[in-house]
Amino acid sequence: MKRLIQTFLILVSLVGCSSQFNEGMDGFKQKDYKVAFDKWNPLAEQGHDDAQYKIGKLYREGLGVELDYVEAYKWYYIVAKKGYGGGNRYMKKIRRDINPAQVSRAEKMAWQWMKEQLFKQKEDRWLIELKARSCNVLKVVFYGVIMSHG
Repeated sequence: MKRLIQTFLILVSLVGCSSQFNEGMDGFKQKDYKVAFDKWNPLAEQGHDDAQYKIGKLYREGLGVELDYVEAYKWYYIVAKKGYGGGNRYMKKIRRDINPAQVSRAEKMAWQWMKEQLFKQKEDRWLIELKARSCNVLKVVFYGVIMSHG
């Protein structure tokens, strides 16, 4: 019974960690890009790597938003600075379609966003990182519980 309760608590935590992002994915898969944008944009603004990457894609392809290579580049630049590999790949592709002044503007926008986030989250940054890490740890624990019960 104790394991059942633990498993349930882990499941509830996992659902809370990813429900808004997953709702965006559902919208994206159903080609309802406005829903995807509406779900992912607040997460991206809060620093969620996957949401930032996906918002970059929406702007790069003009899905649910007006096509905007500068805005796409900004989001890819942010995730690239965090070590998210796909960001660099798409930055290179976008550079072929925009001029150096636009690249510079996108990078300035990204740095401004990162600077604002640093000040905004200075005191509670560790809470955000803890939550993100907790989600990943809970996924691993849940997987272990499932595997141990065959």
